[in-house]
Amino acid sequence: MVKKLQQLNLPEVYPALLADFNLNTCGDPDCGNFGVAPDFTIPVFKGKNAAQRQQAAAVSIPALTTGLGSYTMSSDDHHPRISEVFEYDGDPVGWDDGRSMECGHQRGNGVCDISFSILSNEHFLEEYYRLLFAGGSLMGPVCGACGARYLANPDEFIFNGTHGKLAAGGNRRKAKPSGFRIIHRPCKGKRGARISVSLDHQAQKQLRDNVRILRCIVNGDSITTMRRVLADPDTGKQIGVSRLYSRIFWLERTLLAFEQAKLREWKQKEDASERFSHTRIAHDDVTNSVNWESRLDRRLTPLQFSVSADIRSGYVFRIDANFDPNVDPVEFIEEHYLDDAGQPTNLRQTYTQKSGISFTVPKMHFQRPSGRLDEAMLFASAEGRWRVFSERVNNAYEKRVDAGIALPPEVQDKLNEAEDKRFQLDQIGRDISGFTTQTGTSEAASMEVW
Repeated sequence: MVKKLQQLNLPEVYPALLADFNLNTCGDPDCGNFGVAPDFTIPVFKGKNAAQRQQAAAVSIPALTTGLGSYTMSSDDHHPRISEVFEYDGDPVGWDDGRSMECGHQRGNGVCDISFSILSNEHFLEEYYRLLFAGGSLMGPVCGACGARYLANPDEFIFNGTHGKLAAGGNRRKAKPSGFRIIHRPCKGKRGARISVSLDHQAQKQLRDNVRILRCIVNGDSITTMRRVLADPDTGKQIGVSRLYSRIFWLERTLLAFEQAKLREWKQKEDASERFSHTRIAHDDVTNSVNWESRLDRRLTPLQFSVSADIRSGYVFRIDANFDPNVDPVEFIEEHYLDDAGQPTNLRQTYTQKSGISFTVPKMHFQRPSGRLDEAMLFASAEGRWRVFSERVNNAYEKRVDAGIALPPEVQDKLNEAEDKRFQLDQIGRDISGFTTQTGTSEAASMEVW
């Protein structure tokens, strides 16, 4: 048996609003609360004669009758958590890691009653920009002084000449520049306002080769097959694996940029038409198995993919792997969950009751910095990286240890640090979401796919 945490109310846990959108409103377009945030000024009547007092107050407060801005909050029983560490050591406590809201707008003779989970608007914005820029590959040149993107404000940048030369070859009569320089005009003279941009694979954009690469990708061909297809017909010389991967990534960025441009063009036309447009999007998760080959581990690793499509037309918007390769698990956790002294932080939130009594409870998933990520995989991958580091160091000094020679002090200190970090990650994971099995016993090779 475990004790339960104190009850929370909606004004205490409701996520911060952003200027352009709010995920935590009724999602039914036919409901009066569609896009309407909760109105916390609506009084709540409890106790004796509550119905009569509410009816009398409705004369001056129309929201009591229509339910405009009226929501109730309940626990999310699908995500129960139990913490047994830190201040709950020896006295475990249980809570529901999440909350759901229910719309209270009056619709005819009944109430809307649509229920939805509370989400973080900030997490959504982070994920939106990750998908919009394809994990940073579509960011383009960025001003180092103010962070302005060239693709977003091309008129603010001016040309500043070329640099470097590529050797002439093939049918080219003269060498071409290997890159060019641009300056962000509003920041001219500041550090970082002058940017050098290299031309990515300038001499490797033959349409015929790119079509063959794309055809191989669609057909699920292997890298070996692609190298054979692209081999020189006269000499049989094959392209290098690293160069082939670079060309694949360049092709991916080009196609994503084309998709982004077309969607921007479509949105501009829709906005110019001034017609009401309501898009209904279907979402599903798909599991694909990837063979991450190595000499020690050749197991299939399941990857989760998020798929979104338009319900009316069936057009598939995106299929994205449910992990961000630009996030370093160790750096992310140390930055967000450890303070300057190396102590755990961002794990709990303090609330104050009307009586003035304060109490502390673990943060829920939409309140945590890692809430938008697969936290079990995140913590397991970070723990696995420290373990892999220890294994590689031990393997490097294996012969020395077998000979009875002690490890150098600085090496032993790093191994001790890795062990402490693993223990710390396990403690934090068990405190916020009970990731005992995922972090404590995970296999590094399978978790490294984060």
